[in-house]
Parts: sequence; structure tokens; C-alpha cells
Amino acid sequence: MTAPDRTGHPADGRGHSVVGDTEAWTWDPAMSAFPIDQVRADAASAAPRYGDGVWDLAMLNHGDTMDRRNITWAEWPERFREVLRAAAWTMLNQGLAEEMVGQRTIALAQWPSAATAFNAVHSWRVFARWLNTERPLVRRLGDVTTEDLRDYATHIRQTRNTYQARAAPLLAVARLYGCLWTLPPADRLPPPPWLTEGLIPFIGTPQGGENKTPPIAPETISPLLTAAIACISDFLDEYGDTDDLVLPEGVIYRLQGACLIVVAYLTGMRPQEVLSLDRDCLTVLTRPNGALRYEVRGKHFKGVRDADGRHISAGQLREQPWLTIKAGADAIRAAHVLALATDEHGHVTRDADSNLLFPRGRRRRDGRPGAGMIAKQAHRRIAAFITHVNDGLAAARGWAPIPADPQGAVTLPRFRRTLAWHIARQPLGEVALGVQYGHVRVVTGQGYAGRAEAGLQGLIDVEEMQAVVERLEEVADERRNGGRISGPARERLEAAISRYDSQYAGSKMTDKELRRLAKTPGMQVYDNPRALSLCVFQRRTAACHVAPAASSAERATPSLDDCRSNCANHARTDRHIQGLKAERAGLAAEVEHAAQPIAIRLTDRMADIDRTIADHEVA
Repeated sequence: MTAPDRTGHPADGRGHSVVGDTEAWTWDPAMSAFPIDQVRADAASAAPRYGDGVWDLAMLNHGDTMDRRNITWAEWPERFREVLRAAAWTMLNQGLAEEMVGQRTIALAQWPSAATAFNAVHSWRVFARWLNTERPLVRRLGDVTTEDLRDYATHIRQTRNTYQARAAPLLAVARLYGCLWTLPPADRLPPPPWLTEGLIPFIGTPQGGENKTPPIAPETISPLLTAAIACISDFLDEYGDTDDLVLPEGVIYRLQGACLIVVAYLTGMRPQEVLSLDRDCLTVLTRPNGALRYEVRGKHFKGVRDADGRHISAGQLREQPWLTIKAGADAIRAAHVLALATDEHGHVTRDADSNLLFPRGRRRRDGRPGAGMIAKQAHRRIAAFITHVNDGLAAARGWAPIPADPQGAVTLPRFRRTLAWHIARQPLGEVALGVQYGHVRVVTGQGYAGRAEAGLQGLIDVEEMQAVVERLEEVADERRNGGRISGPARERLEAAISRYDSQYAGSKMTDKELRRLAKTPGMQVYDNPRALSLCVFQRRTAACHVAPAASSAERATPSLDDCRSNCANHARTDRHIQGLKAERAGLAAEVEHAAQPIAIRLTDRMADIDRTIADHEVA
């Protein structure tokens, strides 16, 4: 088939954008469905022809961790099947119409990734089925009117719960419009009105938090991480230097689950980044002070495109390594040994030419290309590890069982969000073995320093500001109920509450609004349970050793484990004062039996508490 001309855009009198002058079209069923130079080498012989009933878009992905992406054309409504097939071919082989690229209201890439194309074509099926049901007189796409498209948008808004779920089908229709330029006017949609008006008039505004991946509950992640680190440590003690290990298949399976848990959690990497790691990804460096630095080198995928704007599905080596702590490095070492292991049936866990840290295994049943695990295989291993711990190992070792997470299955995307949640909200909490989340923040933050896409740091900022919002709401409620605020930062805290109440109270804030709030002076309010105080952070008045920013994308933060009683950033509410009164009662009981030097220190602390309580009661 000769590629249609992209020039010439006369109007056809019906509001359609007409490109080219072809009024009849035929497609060669024997021509390739995909651009030949974009098909992965190990799938070239199986690549579909235009007329084939199934197109597997995974063949266009050059990574090792993508599941099959089948378009089974028999599932598309017959009335629109061939025009949608033609649009799909155009999208993959010739791209979006140039007039669509760079739209101000809606940004669509000229060359979508395989996953984006797959999702778009499936959304076209939803649209075609709606036309079949609601517009039975529409025989061709050229019969669709602008009012029909508005009605479809209303249908989507009424049947989808979140902004993203509503946006996706409308963006897909916009992409369909931009992929019909090779066809005659009778088979072209009118321009979707959201191309000029934007999405918000049709589907509403995004609501804060509605699309966030939920963090794993603290009561789940704590015993899960403890068990995973312990099992990895035991494994390395026994088999760490073994190159030709033979283990039962189930043991390999669940230990890989433990390694996935720890690597994903203690690097902050995205799932595809974890699953694409090579066995030689870990480098251990010794710093001048003798401390060890654990670097993890691998590929990143988000936003990676070539000079033509095509997504580089194989990924690119990240210029700057991720950093982790010793427990993360140990998990990588254990996964390396497991990747070379053989099970009791003589099956190795990898392809002969694969260097992946998390290989898919040799016994292939799904027919997909790629030598790596896909996400659902990783999730099964994580589930198998949790089951093994709860079925007896926890009781035998004296560990707490791992409770089910209220938000559902423990999956790879949730670890990154969970790490950000803990770093932001429990910086003095312990990850494992005495390592605090504050330390993990510094380590992982250095792994993102200097990058335009701050990644994990962006998640941490959002979680921190969400915690700030919750604190401000809590203090505001206390104030409305007659509660007091005291301390040198009292006025700044009240100003922060007033500002929040006037601008944001009563609404769910989007991530964009939270990031804007993070940059607003006077709005960084941290809770420090150990000091029984709020920190209304202001760098120039901070008495602590301020935690430095690891990159230009990161804000300086207080060192909550170095909190000083003479700091001008302290502010306390009635809740903190109740805690101080309880502490004083404990000190009073202790001082009666303490040796004199200790008794003097305890008495001085009681006097400090008395002054703080007195100041609060007259505030």
C-alpha cells in the first residue's frame, strides 16, 4: 500500500477535517500490520499481517517484561471493525495526523508506545459498542455528529468514577480522529469538541488522591519487610557463594518474592525498572571514611523517546545509579544466586543467554517474547512468600504474621508509594536493623540528584504535604474546640492554618496543588512525636542540623532526630502538652530512685516541662 499524502486539508462542508482526496480505500491483507523496523527481532517471523485476526502489540515492545497485548479483531463490532483496523494500522505505521501534534488543550504523542496503542484500540471498541447500541442508524464514522460525541462524553462521565477513567476513553476518541486521515470523508469523525474546549467541561476536574496507588498499610509492610530481610540473610549465610545451586522450585519461587519485596522497597524503583535489572547491576564502593555506598545500575523507561519521538521500549541505561542500603544490596546478591539456580527437576530459572536478575524461567507457556518476569509473575512470587511466612514460618521463628492489606494484594507499584509515605510521615521510624527512614531518604535522594525527573522525590513531596494538610486540619479542629497553641512558632502556625482554611479547606487537593503548597513559605509543618512538638520549619531559625537537599528538586527539611529544645520553630497543641504531662509524671516516679547525677538531669528536664506547660496554659 502507498502511504497516503499528509497534505491538503479542504473542509468538506460538514465540519470534518479532510486530509487527502481518496474516496475509496482498499487494504492489502497480506501486508505487515506493524512497521517492520519496529518489530523485535525474536518475533519478526511471527509478526501479524494486516488481515490476521489477532495482532499482538507486545511484538513492538523491545523490553523483556511486557505481557502479551492481543487485539482480537473478532471482538470488535462488525459494523466498525475494518475502519478501526485501518485506523490502528495508521496509528502504528504512519502516526497521528501532524495537525494533531502539539495541541494546547490535549497533548497526544505522534507515535504511541505499544501499551498506549493497545489501550487506545480497546477504548475504540468501547466507543464502537456504544455507537452500536445508542446510535443504530450510524453506519459509518462519518455519520457521527458533534452532538453524538458530546452524548458519548456524558455517558462516560456517568459510568466512570475517576477523572483518569473518564479521560482515557475521550483521549482515545481524539486519537482515533487523528488516525483517520488516510480514509475518505465518509469514514472520518468530526473533530471531538474536547480538542478545543479541553476535557474538564466534559468529565469534571481531577480530585486529589483519586488515582494514587495506595501505600501498603504500616501493619502489613513492617512484618513483611522484616520477614523478607531475615529470609534473605539466612539464604546468603548458607548459599551466598554458591554458583550452581539446586533448590526445590517452590523455594526458589518464594525467595525471589522476598528479593522483589526488598529491592522494590529499598530503591524506590518503578516495577519495570526492577524487573529489567541485570545480574551485575550492583556496585559496592568504599568511601574515604570507610562507609560503603551501594549503587544499582539499570534502565529507566518513563519518557524515554528517540529523535523521531517514538518510545524506546527497550529503555535506556540511567546515567545516575539508584542508591540503596545494605539490606537492598543483600537482596540483589540473593536474587543473583537464585537466577543461576536449578530446581529439583533440572530446570534452570533463566534463558541461556539471559543476564536478567529476575528471569521468567525456562518453562514458557504464554508464547510471549522477552526473557524477564512480567508483573503478574512477580506478584505471584510475592504472594507465595507471604503465604509461606503465614503458614508456619512466622510461628516457628517468633515473628508477627503478615496481615492482609486493607487495600488489596501487595504489588510492585505499591512499594514505591509506600516508601515515599514512610519517609514523609515516619522519618524516625525504623526500616530494619536500626536503619531509619530518614537515612533511606538521604540515600535514595542522592540517587535522584541532578535529574530533571525527580521521581521518588516528587512522591515524597506529595506525601509530606498531604501529611501537612492533615496536621493543619487537625490543629484547626482543636482550635475550633477551644484548644490552645503555644511556643515560639505559634503565630506562624496560626498563619499557616488561616492560609490553608482560606484557600483549600473542605476540598481534596490534587498532587499539583500539594506541590504548589510545598513551595509556599511557612507551610512546612512537621510532627515530631519524640519531641512532643510541631516543627513549623523555617531554615534560618532552625536550631537542628538541617537535612540538606540531595538535589535541586528536593527541599531542605528539619532533622527531627536532632530536635533542640531552644529552637524557634517549636509549636505545641493541647495534644503535645498532654504528652509532656505524661512524660513528667514518669520522670517524677523515676527521680525518687535515681542516683544523684541522673536525678539532677531528670529534675532539670521536669523544670523545662513545667515551664513549657505554664507557657501553654496562658497562651
